[in-house]
Amino acid sequence: MSMGQMISVSVFLGFYIVAMSLVGEGKTIDERDLQHRYTSNRLALVAGSIVLSIGVLVQLFSHNLDYWLLAGLIAINLVKIVSLIRSNYKQ
Repeated sequence: MSMGQMISVSVFLGFYIVAMSLVGEGKTIDERDLQHRYTSNRLALVAGSIVLSIGVLVQLFSHNLDYWLLAGLIAINLVKIVSLIRSNYKQ
């Protein structure tokens, strides 16, 4: 891939990440809207964990582990654990 292609793909991915991070971050109108947001966040967390876990397993069996996959999986799970502990003691 040429340098121009790498830059354009990187810029596109940067915009995509920002856009996907902001999806659903508006005001909640009622409890149903809030429940839909919680459900979509939970499903996104599960999907991300599954994809990263499969990536780690595939790379472990090929004896070529990319540590960014492992770090992403650990980060997802640590943030989930810390936020659950924080919300439990916040009440």
